[in-house]
Amino acid sequence: MSADAEQPGGQRGSADPQAWFHQLATHYVEAQIYFHLNQCGVFQRLRAGGTAGELAEALDLDERVLGSLLDYAASVGEIIHVDSDGVFTLTPFGQAVTDRYSKVNGDRTSYNMFDVRVGAWGPVWVGLGDMLRKSKVYGVDLHRAGEYAADGLFKLAAPLADAVHRAADRLAATAVVELGPTSGILAQLAGAPGGDTRRYVGVDINPQSLEHAGRLAAERGVNSIAWYHGDAFEPAGWAAALAEERRVLYFSCHFHEFLAHGEDVVERGLRELTAAPNTAGVLILEQPRMEPELRETTSSTRWLYAQSNVLIHHLIKNARILYGSQWQQLLHQGGCDDVTVEQTNGFGFTAYLGARSGRGIRDV
Repeated sequence: MSADAEQPGGQRGSADPQAWFHQLATHYVEAQIYFHLNQCGVFQRLRAGGTAGELAEALDLDERVLGSLLDYAASVGEIIHVDSDGVFTLTPFGQAVTDRYSKVNGDRTSYNMFDVRVGAWGPVWVGLGDMLRKSKVYGVDLHRAGEYAADGLFKLAAPLADAVHRAADRLAATAVVELGPTSGILAQLAGAPGGDTRRYVGVDINPQSLEHAGRLAAERGVNSIAWYHGDAFEPAGWAAALAEERRVLYFSCHFHEFLAHGEDVVERGLRELTAAPNTAGVLILEQPRMEPELRETTSSTRWLYAQSNVLIHHLIKNARILYGSQWQQLLHQGGCDDVTVEQTNGFGFTAYLGARSGRGIRDV
């Protein structure tokens, strides 16, 4: 990445209109190519290298199409190299990129190559003109590709397990419950050394999401997680199974989506959870909206990512991205008297931990 990409304010310097046009067009095409190459397993093979013919045969792909895509990527991009014998490999920078955007789960390594921006939201970009003209409505005539969104979160959430573990320690939690457990965090925690000292539970209203989460855990050899079908904010149907736990920590990466049902619904659900005598606290893991005054002191990478996060969620009205102060306020209104805020190792993610007075957030 160039030095300009890390300058505050998201500024890349001046460029003539023609250069701007072709650079933007090239980046758009590159992102599409990398996404589809990854979905077809090409990046797994590029680490060892091969000609277009060898890669196409190994993956049962069209050699002509694959060769054209790889040639283009090697000619205009920074992550794929081709030598004089026609062997394609990852460049050193390409190795760094795939290392940065990969996640190991059991014996499987998966890569995040624009899974969300191109994969999940591809149908939205294609239908954007129709949405503008009011001839199509999101959720009725077009939908995001949910499987790519889930995979994107699974890869993105890998560094967040430490934040959950730390919160559980601070609250002396005997059980950890994930609301919307598609992040893979429960499997990371339960499969880590000492993971058998707590009970781990996943709750989701969608049976397919629970099945997906169970598969992620099984890939890590984890079979100790309990999966409950139910509404996260109507706990009467499933919270009874936790009645014998002394201190329960609830957490989620999905509060921005929960807010699609209305802030009053989320607040009411939080109050019901926090009112339970064995609730130790609630942990909200979110990428908060950034205040405009932070633009001049924020790297362009962080700023651009934050704005994209707001766009893709607000555009389809399925979520609300709040400012940091608003996430804290939501916890307070949901019955938490003590709220602490910490940065996480997950890119752009902040941990908002709320508890009731007397139930103890401690330093560890």
